[in-house]
Amino acid sequence: MSKWIEIGDPVLKGNRVENMITSSDDMRKYLKYSTFYADYDEPLKRNPSILNIPAVSSLVTLAWLTGAVLKVNDLDKKFADSMKLLYDEYNGMYPGALPGQLRVKRAYVNRSDAEGLALFFSGGLDSTYSLYQLRDLSPRLIMVGGFDVYMDRRGDEDIWRKWKNIYGEFAEREGLKLNFIRTNSRACVQEGTVNTRYQNKLKLAFWDALRHAPLLIGLAAPLSLGRFNKLIISASRTPEQPTTKLPYSSAPNTDEKVAWADLKVTHYGQIHRYEKVRGLLEPLREGRITFKTCYKLHPDLNCNECEKCGRVIAFLLAEGIDPNTCGFHVDGDTLKFIRRRFEKFIKWHYRMQLHWCPWIKGLPKEVPDLYGIREFCIWMKEFEYQGVNM
Repeated sequence: MSKWIEIGDPVLKGNRVENMITSSDDMRKYLKYSTFYADYDEPLKRNPSILNIPAVSSLVTLAWLTGAVLKVNDLDKKFADSMKLLYDEYNGMYPGALPGQLRVKRAYVNRSDAEGLALFFSGGLDSTYSLYQLRDLSPRLIMVGGFDVYMDRRGDEDIWRKWKNIYGEFAEREGLKLNFIRTNSRACVQEGTVNTRYQNKLKLAFWDALRHAPLLIGLAAPLSLGRFNKLIISASRTPEQPTTKLPYSSAPNTDEKVAWADLKVTHYGQIHRYEKVRGLLEPLREGRITFKTCYKLHPDLNCNECEKCGRVIAFLLAEGIDPNTCGFHVDGDTLKFIRRRFEKFIKWHYRMQLHWCPWIKGLPKEVPDLYGIREFCIWMKEFEYQGVNM
């Protein structure tokens, strides 16, 4: 293959892992930065085959999609084998769309040398539900900045400090360990350029279709050695929403393929998101939860206007929970604004199928009259949404 990306040997600067990224000329348009980094808050072991995993996880799906070879000198053998399994799974979801490959020079067998459970914790609904369901197991929480929302711009440091303050205090109150990782992993790839060229091959954007899950999971590898050998990634779909119909990179059949050393990944919590709200009513009523659910990197944690914020706000209100007590800013105009956006944006089609339609069908006969949620629910039940069977 003439197209290639090469990951340089990892450099450990304190608790920061860096890899130089080079590529063939025809791959440069897809790469924003020439250096990958991930900052951790605890000392890391100098094991190149493990330290390379975050950079490989960030770039391997780009190579697969574009027909490039991703080259790396050292890699954990279990992880390299797991990438073959993940490739086969993705190739079944997108037949013929992934002509690239991963090329490893040297593979090593490693052990975690630890017994313990870690959970990716974003502050969102899915991971918060997983946390409280697994609370008795005292999971180590891992919060990542720069994996889903971009965090590579001037001024992002203030938001990152706010996350660390709010959720550091939250973890302390709950008696749990919380690690923070900050990375340019998502920003390394020019996803807009990738989508323009390749989205016709996929049923979703590159991030949703391929990149999300392996990128996130791989970031935990350097931290895992000597600390944990079980890792939870929270589900955002239910079993009746199969990847074959609405392909998505994060599902049991994909997430649980990823492994390194003797670590096992588990995809947890496959129930509807409105059911997760119901499972969190006790800590919500006690004021223990501050949600961070937004698609945007927002200085107030949540924009309170996007589809995702609107969804969680509506789910909370229907259960009698005031969103102002758990991270949102809601008034009498909030649901009116969300309703106008519903009527305008057809692009929410698949999110209607995934999240809103099941909620509407599962609503009780009576909902509280809080910030207009009762009227909103009546409207939703009668709403004729293009292409969606309510």
